[in-house]
Amino acid sequence: MKNKNVTINKVVPSAAIENGVIEIYGEGFTADDYAVDSVLIDNIVARKKFVSEDKIVVTIPEYARKGEIVLGSNADEKAVYSIVLGSKLADNLHCVDNPVVDNEGNWYVTYSGKRDESPEVSIFKVTRDGAISPYITNIKNATSMAFNKDGILFVSSRFEGMLYKVLSEGEVEVFAENLGIPTGVAITQSGYIYVGDRTGKIYKISPDGQTSLFAELPESLVAYHFALDLDENLFVSIPDISSVSSIYMIDNFGKSVLFYAGFGRPQGMAFDKDGNLYICEAKVGESALWCLKSTGEVLKIVASPPLIGVAFDQKGNLGLATATSLYKLRLGIYGKPH
Repeated sequence: MKNKNVTINKVVPSAAIENGVIEIYGEGFTADDYAVDSVLIDNIVARKKFVSEDKIVVTIPEYARKGEIVLGSNADEKAVYSIVLGSKLADNLHCVDNPVVDNEGNWYVTYSGKRDESPEVSIFKVTRDGAISPYITNIKNATSMAFNKDGILFVSSRFEGMLYKVLSEGEVEVFAENLGIPTGVAITQSGYIYVGDRTGKIYKISPDGQTSLFAELPESLVAYHFALDLDENLFVSIPDISSVSSIYMIDNFGKSVLFYAGFGRPQGMAFDKDGNLYICEAKVGESALWCLKSTGEVLKIVASPPLIGVAFDQKGNLGLATATSLYKLRLGIYGKPH
């Protein structure tokens, strides 16, 4: 949208959460007689990181909830443009992997805590309308979660080396143990559970709780993060302290191949119903939600601070977790069915 002096042609990406960095493209941003002197997002001043004739880079202000961008010029004229801005559902969390969502649209997030810490709440439940309440309280260092097709939640503990099965709100039982440092959980349609030991092993657990070694990968000093594609190949991101980290694909027979090595610190991942892979980039200065399309194209989808996890519900909503907060955006992207 434009006025007679300043024009906004596009904003990249077209969705964001607070503290994400967006790029505004257009014309006339630095002309002497009508230069842009302010950027407002949801009527809050946004910090400018870069300004040129045709590009402005800004940070989404904290507490901004609506995506209206207003460029004000020294000629008292404005240019207006709108993007999708996520709403914060919960904060004061400690997320170390993807959030998960049930068939009713309720979200679940961890307060994992420091190693050997026993927080008062292990997992919080966040309803569709944003009400938050304790859900599980007795798992030390709750780490990775996944629902099976019957709606049963499984949770790993990176401290205890165990996988728990949630029987009901507040009640769990040990489903498998001796799993090393279990980070990353994914469940197939037939009920087999993949659990990653970040020291280099991927375990496969049968529906009756029998554990076997499925594959081996390079170890991670941080964590493994899992996602299953439409053919139930297992994708594993291995964030590390180096500048470039890798994503591997493991087929149904346990054979692994390097899939992609273009991200700095890839963390949580999820597939949509069309087979596109979404990756949380947590490297400072490059953080965002990215999409690696089935065609091979790589797109920045959501501007954000460093991200930990991502999940889709079946209503077109996207959940994003930072280390301390959960956000929801409606982008019309539908997740792969459980």
